[in-house]
This record gives sequence, C-alpha cells and structure tokens, in this order.
Amino acid sequence: MNDDVLKLATARGAVNISSEVDTLHLSTHGQLGMIKAGKPFYDRTNEGDAAYENAFFIPLKAEERVLGLVKVSDKLNRDRFEVRDLMIAKTIAGFASIAVENAWKVKEIEFEGFKDAKTKTYHISYFADYVTKEILKAGRYQRTFSILCLKIENYHKVRGDYKDAILKDAVQRVLNATIGVLRDADILAMSKNDEYYALLPETDYFGSLMTIRRIKNVLKDKAFVSDVNKSHAMEIVLLSASFPKDGDDLRTLLEVVRRRTEETRKSLYTRDRLGEMGFWNIFERLVGKEDDYPLALIDGKVSMKVERDFEDDEGMGKFILFTPQVLSQIQEVILGEIEANTDSRGILYLGAKNMEQFLTYLRNHSKVESSATKIFLIGEKGDKGWELPNLTPVFVRGEEIEKVQFLIFLSVDYAYALLTREREDGMHYGVHTSDPVFVENIIAKLQENYHLQVQL
Repeated sequence: MNDDVLKLATARGAVNISSEVDTLHLSTHGQLGMIKAGKPFYDRTNEGDAAYENAFFIPLKAEERVLGLVKVSDKLNRDRFEVRDLMIAKTIAGFASIAVENAWKVKEIEFEGFKDAKTKTYHISYFADYVTKEILKAGRYQRTFSILCLKIENYHKVRGDYKDAILKDAVQRVLNATIGVLRDADILAMSKNDEYYALLPETDYFGSLMTIRRIKNVLKDKAFVSDVNKSHAMEIVLLSASFPKDGDDLRTLLEVVRRRTEETRKSLYTRDRLGEMGFWNIFERLVGKEDDYPLALIDGKVSMKVERDFEDDEGMGKFILFTPQVLSQIQEVILGEIEANTDSRGILYLGAKNMEQFLTYLRNHSKVESSATKIFLIGEKGDKGWELPNLTPVFVRGEEIEKVQFLIFLSVDYAYALLTREREDGMHYGVHTSDPVFVENIIAKLQENYHLQVQL
C-alpha cells in the first residue's frame, strides 16, 4: 500500500463522480499541512469564496497515518458551509477514522484467518490487535502483561542443509512444546518463519522469566533438526518485555525485545557458550586461579591474562581483586536497595562456606524480611537458627564451597553477579558483572544445580 496515494473509493448522495479527481498525491497536495494536522479545509478548486464554501474536505487519520480524505459538498439548504459545520465534521471524523481503521483490521484478519491450522499459531495482525486491546485493559485496571519473543537464531543457516519439510517439522516440534507450556489465556503468533511472539496476560517481568525457564526446559531435547545423515541444534533465543515497566505501547515493547535480543548476542554468556556448562564449571571458568591475579595488584587492577577472557564492549563486567571490607560494602548496597524498594520483586543468592556471616547483615536491614525479594543462603549448616522470614537456607558440603563467596541479585530494575574466592592473605579475587543476560542465566544454572524452585 502506498500511503502517499489516495484513490477515489466511494460516493454517496447526488454526486457527479466524473467531475471528481480519481487520484490524489498527498506529498504534492496544496493543503498537505492541514491534512497532516487532521483539520478540515474548504475546496478551493473553484475560484471565489462563494464557490469553495460550497464544499470542504475532512481528513481521516489514525495516529500519524492518513486513512482517507472525505469531501462534503452541496449543503441541503444550499447555504454555504460555515466554520461550525467544519468543526462538527471534524468531531465526526474522529469516530469515523476509528471505524475505518477497525474495518481494515477486520478485513485483514478475515483474509488471513485468525489462526494457522498447521502451526497452531495466530497471525501477527490478530496478535497486534489483541495486544492493543490488552494495553487499554491493563492501563485502565492497573494490570501488567508481558510479550515473549522466541527466535530461532540459526534458522537461515540450517535452512540450506535440509529439505523444507524436515525443517518445518523441526520448527513445529518447537512450537508444540512451547504451546504446551503456555496457558489457555496466552496467545502465540508467528511474525516470521524464525520469529514468534507470545502475549502473556497478567504476567509481570519475573513471571515472564519463569515462563522462559519452563520453555527452555521442555526444549532441551526437542530443539534440533536432523535427517538420516546429520543433525543440527536449533539455537533458540527467548526474551521478554513487560507492560508498563518496559513501555506502554506495542511498538516500544517490541523495540525492547529486539534490543534485548542484540544484548543476548553480545553477552559473555552467549559468546563463551556458557549455557553448555554447569554452575560450578562457569564459576571456575570465570574466577580462574589465584595465580591469574598478581599479588601486587589490588583495588580493581588485574592481570591482562584474565582480563582478555572477560572484557566486553559494553563495560558491564570485569575481573576484580579486593578486600573483605569491599565485599561487605557491596552486600550493604544490595540490601539497602532491597529495603528502599520493598514492593519490587527480586531474588538474592548469597553463598559462602560460613553463611552465618550473612545473618548479621540481614538483621541490620529489618525491612528486607518483609520485602518482595526472595533470599537464599547457600553454604554449610552452622549452629545459628534460621528464623528469619523470607529466607531459605540451602545446606551444602564439599570442596566447591571452600573459600568461595558469591552474591547474585536480580530485580525488576537491577541485575548484578559477584563470584569470588578467598586467597590466603584474606583478599578476594573473582569477577563481577551487571550483564542482565548473564545474571538471569547464572541464576537458572544455580537453581538447576541445587534443584531449587523455578519461581523467581
């Protein structure tokens, strides 16, 4: 459709069609400014005030798009059209524009059908219309919802290696598994062959992360394409954006999803293929050994030997060497953030062999107990009780927890991970990052390692 061209569509009343212009080009129209502003204007094709006041035009607009241009002529009592007439027409045109836009949407949906019988996914035009209504409902009743994006990153790469029927079967297997996780109220739509969107009503950001986790779990043994000679894994990326946290219109929410897709590609977690490793393997891979951190360097300065492995373009993480006091300050900052936003959902993991040390910090921040943030302490069981509400201890033993200390925090607004090991001189060395992709996934690895609850 060419938005610059308007063609004569219909006429009502005693109108001589042959005398009307068949095609209008908006870009060259003499009243382009009035059309863009959605304001009515007199027909000036005839000379003289009396002539052009016998007819006027009124634009029909939806946001910035011009849907049409209505010409009104020959007032019944043969009087001239006055300014009052134009203002009444402008009011009516506002309702007419909505009706025309909705009629087009219905026509498009009817042409495509609501749902594809083969893929069991809705068409994207229906999805967009449904989300628009969900925005109005959520805004009115102060509710939330999320949009989830499922993208097959290597779709076009594997497409050349397999027959269309085989690839379609593989994609359908992924879609069937995904639909099995979604609720009856959720809607899954196809944007492209390699890109799908789901609407998750009444689901906030953390709820969408939980849905993503469940989908990833069911796709572990289903996301592949193969024939008798070869097999390839399908690289599935799952991201989400939530209303109103990430945006209050569909365009903004989709832009957030696309931006997070790009962030996922750049993330250390993706680049180093950490998804193929367990939690403690990732810990060892990133923290490294004491020899990687020169004894003479402190206060954040590190050896190039490890920095090259972790340096990222966004500057969201780096290797560090610091004192126990700095570690305590970081814990205080995180707990202070939780206290300042007690209604904000979050999850905090604190890990150390002697996890009783964390109890002092938690008791000094009494509001944390009643916050919406769930706290997990991971380490060896001590002599102290664990009577604090909103706290779950996870008792572990073994060499892996020796001289280890970590802090992983994820909330609606923040993401932070600190993985460290203690040296003989009391200094701590390791890595910290604010990369949300890494933080979300390292939490999943930790939960998987200790069979913790999936809920965030």
